[in-house]
Amino acid sequence: MKKITINNIIKNNEVRGIRIEDENTPSGDFNIIDNNIITNNKGTGIFSGSGTNNNAVRSNCLFNNALDIDDQGTDNIFDEN
Repeated sequence: MKKITINNIIKNNEVRGIRIEDENTPSGDFNIIDNNIITNNKGTGIFSGSGTNNNAVRSNCLFNNALDIDDQGTDNIFDEN
């Protein structure tokens, strides 16, 4: 099942706000992360690991994260974040 994360406030995590990562199954592919507030995470706000493909990450508000976005996947779309 694909993940759709829309209209959430994600904050104050010890490592990452949102993590898309799964190298062994297709669940790391074709996810939608849209219109979230991602703030004050000690690590990356949105992390897309190697082996992830074709995820849509758009219209998110990212601030005060150690690193806002780390995309290590293939053909992921990061638009208007």
